[in-house]
Amino acid sequence: MESINDFGPVNVVIHGAGIEKSRLINQKTKEEFEEVFEVKANGLCNLYRLIDKKELKVLIAFSSISGRFGNEAQLDYCSANNFLSSFMSMVKVKNKDIRAISISWSGWKDVGMAWRNEYVKENSEEMGLHLIEPNRGISEFLKILTGNINQDEIVISKGLGFFVGLKKWHGIKNETPLIDWVSKKDGEIKKMYKVLSVKADPIVNHHRLGKTPIMPAVGFMEIGAQTHSLLFGKNQHYCFKNLKFENPLKLFNEKPQEIIIKPEKTTGDLIKTTFYNYFKPKIGDGKFVELNSMSVSPIVEDYEYLHQIKSIETNDMVELNLKDTFERLSKKLNNAIILGPLFMDEKASKINTFKYNEQGAILTVALSEEQINNKRYNLDSLLINPAFADSLMQSCGIHASAGTDGVYLPWQVDEFGVVSTPKEPGIFKAYAKKIGGNENEKSYDVILYNDKRKVCYYAKKVTFKRIAQ
Repeated sequence: MESINDFGPVNVVIHGAGIEKSRLINQKTKEEFEEVFEVKANGLCNLYRLIDKKELKVLIAFSSISGRFGNEAQLDYCSANNFLSSFMSMVKVKNKDIRAISISWSGWKDVGMAWRNEYVKENSEEMGLHLIEPNRGISEFLKILTGNINQDEIVISKGLGFFVGLKKWHGIKNETPLIDWVSKKDGEIKKMYKVLSVKADPIVNHHRLGKTPIMPAVGFMEIGAQTHSLLFGKNQHYCFKNLKFENPLKLFNEKPQEIIIKPEKTTGDLIKTTFYNYFKPKIGDGKFVELNSMSVSPIVEDYEYLHQIKSIETNDMVELNLKDTFERLSKKLNNAIILGPLFMDEKASKINTFKYNEQGAILTVALSEEQINNKRYNLDSLLINPAFADSLMQSCGIHASAGTDGVYLPWQVDEFGVVSTPKEPGIFKAYAKKIGGNENEKSYDVILYNDKRKVCYYAKKVTFKRIAQ
């Protein structure tokens, strides 16, 4: 009361107290339950009882996602946090002029209860529980404090897949393994988010530029297809157009990187999808960097003329084992692409071959069993099987590098069609015909068939660009 007399009435109350003592229910005593529960519940009740409600404008309580979704060995902590959210609903009903909000936080990185838990600290990345950086948490809190949001409860996290996933939280029916969470406005999805990690995402762990994990172009295409599926539902076919891969996403020092996906509906069920990454230099302010962009639709365009590409095959083509080719390139070049078993396992490495001449290249490849068996890859839920679709990119990239001392990465693609997504074992052939270019840029048309001579993928004018060594 002395503070009120000295400084005037209290207009904003922020209740952030809390303790946590994880123990299974059969080991939990009544005294310990009350200790954990009362710090949050009694603390908030006492503040509310003492404050002049006529002067109070904002009441914020720091809750936890455990209060909404539960968590093993935290019955008391979950109950206390759930109480905070319910209490805020009551405050709002009784006091129309008070903005009462419960913020259900996910764990924070480097500070806080979750970070003090050694198991969470060591395993959160692999579990898909992406902890909130302090500067980001502070920024989100200030937005809530100074904004006009007037909901009973706000959940702040970097993905809830560890607890519930998109299906339960957002009512989304289809699985999207390469999208962690979404943001909505007026009921419509406006942005999607994905934190890429070498521990949780084999698509990036098994695809490296030298020793550095790098997200393959086809990985972004899979995210583009999943983005389309969230807006329009799943489809059997996908067509990507005007693909531009301006800035490769590398996970330096194997640190996780977050992607922000912004879809823009154009006409019908066509969307333009742009991908961003927040880059924070050692000195200076951070900024959002556009990684790449593409248009996505479920309508495959005409590709009949691409069957002519098969005419590049001649008897005088040089034939090499594909694994040996990659290994020679990695020894010769500092930043050559290195593929893990998701792209080419031991069995496939004995089958996969690369034939080439001046006109182009032919890739004979087996679908890696690792794609079928790796539970983290989750092939059944993928729409284009990006690790296998990368075979088209490999046929162009290796041909571009042949006879040079350069490494080439995808830069632009006019059109990439997914006619039938391979998900079963088999032997496939990709034909890549060089259609133009120079020492720094080389362009190809590509088509891939299964062992029944049915088209799985095709691509028109795939341009690879030489990178600095």
